[in-house]
Amino acid sequence: MSSGKKKVIALTLAAALILIGGGAYYLLGKKEPGTSSVEVTEVNGLPEGASVEVVDSVNEKLFNETPRPALERPLPQGTIPSDVYALMVKHRAEAVAMLKENPALMTQWIGLGAAHKQVGDYEGARIYLTYVVTVNPNNLAAILNLGNLYAYYLKNQVNAETYFGKAIAVDPSYVPAYLELYQAQKGQGKTDAAVVTLQRGIAKNPADTDLPVALAHHYRDAHDIPKAKEAYAVAIAAATKAGNTSLAASLTSEKEAL
Repeated sequence: MSSGKKKVIALTLAAALILIGGGAYYLLGKKEPGTSSVEVTEVNGLPEGASVEVVDSVNEKLFNETPRPALERPLPQGTIPSDVYALMVKHRAEAVAMLKENPALMTQWIGLGAAHKQVGDYEGARIYLTYVVTVNPNNLAAILNLGNLYAYYLKNQVNAETYFGKAIAVDPSYVPAYLELYQAQKGQGKTDAAVVTLQRGIAKNPADTDLPVALAHHYRDAHDIPKAKEAYAVAIAAATKAGNTSLAASLTSEKEAL
């Protein structure tokens, strides 16, 4: 995912949906009491509608021992249009009211983090999202959003690597986390580790096509033609098995052009 490519985040702060911009985007929406879903709508070819469950659960000990972030943190307008900003302020206030009643609502804390990220208050976003990960270490939505925040906004690839690695540990089947970890490691010059990340992802998700394609492109760009051909063969086989004939054809053309 390129850092310059604009994405869209839609988040539920109460019952309404607010559309905001971001570096990678997740849809946080109510599903049933205590849960919400995170839908990735456009991440490097990931099928629309792929989702991750977010459960409003906490580690009781950590929840009781961890100081909660201040809810009164100002939400600067930044470059947000006035009407959108007014809506964000309204729903932020609703989220704050809900958290005052029940501070264990992790979805609302994530929503605060996303809202502050949108207006450029990256430190505020970091504070709220870190709190969620602290009291609920398996909250995949918060982990992914923290990784994204560090990778594309705070420009800290070391921390981005940490959180994308955590995301994989929580859900080894979540392919975008491997791709993001690969980019974070590559950004630090950890080429061998980045390749291992893709290989691990392929082993855990043999039906996926994005990971072998990324590996094929990695070897192609590194001018390692034998390994590129091997990776292309895996990607073509996966695409063919998935019935994606157009992708298989495109990859075959790329392989033949090596």
